[in-house]
Amino acid sequence: MFDFNIITTLISPLIVVACLCLGYVIKHGVQNKILNAFIPCLLAITGAAANIWYSGIIDLPTIVTGMVSGLAATGLYEGFTNILNLPSLDEAAGIDIEYGDPKGNHFA
Repeated sequence: MFDFNIITTLISPLIVVACLCLGYVIKHGVQNKILNAFIPCLLAITGAAANIWYSGIIDLPTIVTGMVSGLAATGLYEGFTNILNLPSLDEAAGIDIEYGDPKGNHFA
């Protein structure tokens, strides 16, 4: 049976939150599909660099913990998006929002 304790030792909550915020800004701030394809790679590198900076130690466990935390932020964002059934950026661009009350009376 797989021991999940090793995964919990490889995730830094502070790095996950920082990478989650950075990934959200990249995803919603830049409307570039090419850049969006590289978000997991960017967050893995950023997570490794942030964990090295935060801990002040450059060794393999520090780098791996940062990379896993950055990738966990990517998975966390995708999981919440799927759970909440939020539309993607392409789908959201095609949604027409009508203002007014549900009965169809529009405000002036």
